[in-house]
Amino acid sequence: MTGARARLARAAGALALIAASFALYGRSLSYPPIWDDHAFVVDQPFLKDPRALKVLLDPRRFLRVLPVANAARPVWLASVLADRAAGGGGFAILRASNLFWCGAGAVVLSALAWELTADAAASWAAGLLFAVHPTHAEVAEIVAFRSDALAFFFGTLALLLYVRSRRSARSAAWIAAALAAFALALLSKESAVAVFPLLAVVDLVIAPEKSIRRRAAVYGAFAVVLSAYLYYRAPRAGYESAAGRDAFTAAFESVPAAFSPVSRVDPSDQAYVAARNDRGGRTRDPRPWDDDFKNAGTRWRTLVAVQGSSLRRLWWPTRLQGDYCPAPARSWADAGFLSALASWALLLTVAIWSRRRVPTVTAGLWWIAAALLPVSGIVTMRNLTADRYLYFASAGVCLAAAGLVGASLPRRRAALAACAVVAGFWGFLVVERLPAFSSDRSFYAATVAVDPGVARARYNLGLAQWSAGDEVDAEENLRAAARLWPQSERVKAGLDAFLARPRAAKP
Repeated sequence: MTGARARLARAAGALALIAASFALYGRSLSYPPIWDDHAFVVDQPFLKDPRALKVLLDPRRFLRVLPVANAARPVWLASVLADRAAGGGGFAILRASNLFWCGAGAVVLSALAWELTADAAASWAAGLLFAVHPTHAEVAEIVAFRSDALAFFFGTLALLLYVRSRRSARSAAWIAAALAAFALALLSKESAVAVFPLLAVVDLVIAPEKSIRRRAAVYGAFAVVLSAYLYYRAPRAGYESAAGRDAFTAAFESVPAAFSPVSRVDPSDQAYVAARNDRGGRTRDPRPWDDDFKNAGTRWRTLVAVQGSSLRRLWWPTRLQGDYCPAPARSWADAGFLSALASWALLLTVAIWSRRRVPTVTAGLWWIAAALLPVSGIVTMRNLTADRYLYFASAGVCLAAAGLVGASLPRRRAALAACAVVAGFWGFLVVERLPAFSSDRSFYAATVAVDPGVARARYNLGLAQWSAGDEVDAEENLRAAARLWPQSERVKAGLDAFLARPRAAKP
């Protein structure tokens, strides 16, 4: 194939992956906002006026805190404001933008797989599997979680550019571009810190740099960008709500003086302060597992069990939920804890065994571990797990599959057929689950149907049913939430308000 034809084929493949994202999720473009989109998108004053994009892009924003929700994710804020400007306030354009970025992530992963395997079939297999992975539904459907898609796109682009730098005479230009992409990834979402260890993961395939000094210089440059970001990030708000705040915000509150050069609010931004303070002043409930986590052993075992659950959902993504409340692992004999240890031991064994046989498989498996590290709970997070936390890690599954396709030349048709079957099954799971995102009530009901023990979902479902006039089911779910989450003042207040409601007189 000539160079021109090859470029045309790659361009057609890229468009096909983006089209696949729209084909899979397109029916949801007319769905209304749900869940976090209410608080973080629809009801956020800063995002209602597209002219705020000029405020956001003012270079002073890097030296002064913008007092709005998700201020630490300016790339996400800019993308939403750009959609507002293009779509005139309609929510469908916001959803369409989500699908574009999900498809773009599949394109850049496919390009990275090509660089690692030099195999077109393996490259497209990686991109297709990523485009249809069922754990991505949450990111595709909820605008507030577009930050994961943006972080993945720019983070994987940084890795792709890094690989290109290793194979180009103009390596300095490629490295500069990679560092810029890494910065954009970090400014999209904190999970992009995974890119730093992933540099070593891709080096497993392309072979370590012979010059240790040069390799140290490149890694050092990425470390400088990461350090600068951490300093930028600490005084700025991230994913923060009435139920809790992120670890960065909590850390800043304990040592604010260290960040005084970047923590001041510009007087011209006072219009946003009132809304920001209103959000910050709400009562913050303890989480259902907080009491159990006072025991260090229980906390550690539970986090291991949760990551075992993450592995299961990456490889067998069924019975997915919009909200999770894992049971604490109070014993060393806990089944979830033991099965998680066995699962991780198997993954690491296969990764070591395939190192010389199929290095791309090894890279994919190590990718999973590196991408899950930032969301492992080592740094306390508001949620123990969520499907969006698996977005970066799912690429490791797809790269491992690409490695198998690339290594199966004698059985190429069988390998491609297996990928097609998996992609078809995953696509079916996505389509089957889409109605769960059609309304708040459907979203919470779908979670409760899978796991009735999720107190927050029971509470939110009860409120949605009450709003719809279904008071019998509303009372059942509100009482269940209060029973499952007795520490929550918010749940108690909601149940009390429901019980104190004016009742219609019986005929």
